[in-house]
Amino acid sequence: GPQGAAADVPGAAAVAPHPAMPGVPPPAPESDIRVPPAPLPSGGPNEGSPPGSAAGTGSPPASFPPYDVAGSGDLSIRRFVLCKDVKDREPVEPARSFRRSRDGRIWVFLDAANAGSETRKLAVSFESSTRPGARTPPLALEIPPAPRHRTWAWATAFRPPGAYDAVVRDEAGAIVARGRFEVTD
Repeated sequence: GPQGAAADVPGAAAVAPHPAMPGVPPPAPESDIRVPPAPLPSGGPNEGSPPGSAAGTGSPPASFPPYDVAGSGDLSIRRFVLCKDVKDREPVEPARSFRRSRDGRIWVFLDAANAGSETRKLAVSFESSTRPGARTPPLALEIPPAPRHRTWAWATAFRPPGAYDAVVRDEAGAIVARGRFEVTD
């Protein structure tokens, strides 16, 4: 079952907003998402890092685009990492490929800065790239006003093999970070 900010739902249809996040709309249907990839500066925090580093995932498979990291208003995403675990508030084993397993987890790690005076609420979902509309219910994360705040969410890796996107949305439903990954047998 869910633990902390986790969900064990292996891909479900869009649902009502997360009860811990009043006012956050459910994700838009795939056909309504019109977010261009956010440009990443050369040598940015999620690009070109050696495999196994906390800053990125090295070179993803050729079919995987770099992470899209946009931020939103006073919120900036310093690091966005898909990984196999989080220990001591840092990502462990950054990955873009996860084995299908009942006890395996897919972690989304965020290192963010909130220059505003209000806590920002984010919603993380895991969405199938091959089955439109198949996604987990949103997982709630909060970013308090601070120059640095690390947080994370996870879902099980027990889902049909295929391509997925880990998507982070702000209170208005705008995508602030997205990363493609695959689940294999």
